Amino acid sequence: MAKRRYYRTAALLGAQPMSRRQRRKALRLPRVRLSRRAALGVAAFLLLVLWLWLDGNWYLSAERLQVEGAEPARIAEIVQASGLLGLHSLWVDAEAVAKRVSALPAVRSVRVERQLYPAGCRLLIEEREPVLRWVDEQGERWWLSADGTRFRPVDDRPLPELVGPLPREVEGKVEVIRSVHALLAVEPSFAHLEYNARYGLVWNDESGRQIVFGLGDETAMARRVEVYRALVADLDRRGVFPLVIDVRFPEAPAYAMDRRL
Repeated sequence: MAKRRYYRTAALLGAQPMSRRQRRKALRLPRVRLSRRAALGVAAFLLLVLWLWLDGNWYLSAERLQVEGAEPARIAEIVQASGLLGLHSLWVDAEAVAKRVSALPAVRSVRVERQLYPAGCRLLIEEREPVLRWVDEQGERWWLSADGTRFRPVDDRPLPELVGPLPREVEGKVEVIRSVHALLAVEPSFAHLEYNARYGLVWNDESGRQIVFGLGDETAMARRVEVYRALVADLDRRGVFPLVIDVRFPEAPAYAMDRRL
């Protein structure tokens, strides 16, 4: 019986190692053929990216960042809070910048105007107006606005001065500020006042007496000042010198001879 030939196939032998030539052929990437127009487009895109990245005119510098409407002494703080220095103009988020700057206590509002190229930005600031100088328990001096916001002073402008720990609540601060201005509207010479959590506004008169005026509107303060002056005149005639005079209740004023608040 004649012998049959059996051929070994890849299926029978299993996977066989590739030769070096086969490996080079398998790893060879398909050639990408670009038209002349497409090649020019890719080159132009790469040049655009490099221009956006490397051209310094796309980045905000101190020379091209303007701050208007703010006190000169506060400009550096505003610029730092804005986070704009060195930022690429494409990444400037005007809303986020306004939010960061408005978080500064002295700033009431801000409008951001930007220029894309060359990079430029203008911050139009509206600052809070100080209506009172406050000296806290540690002796630190602050400015207070009419809405009760405290912020750092930048000069020594003449303002009514209030000494003592103020209420923590904004409503309480606003009430104290209004009371100070109500009293000063009646008697402007009472420019240096103290605040006492229990008694309200206290003024030390020329003779060293503590006069308690409390809190209230202009009508109430006018009546209390009137009673204070009449009472002091009567006490002086009688040779009586109290250390404390309380006129919070004009119908029943009181005084103390031997103690201070």
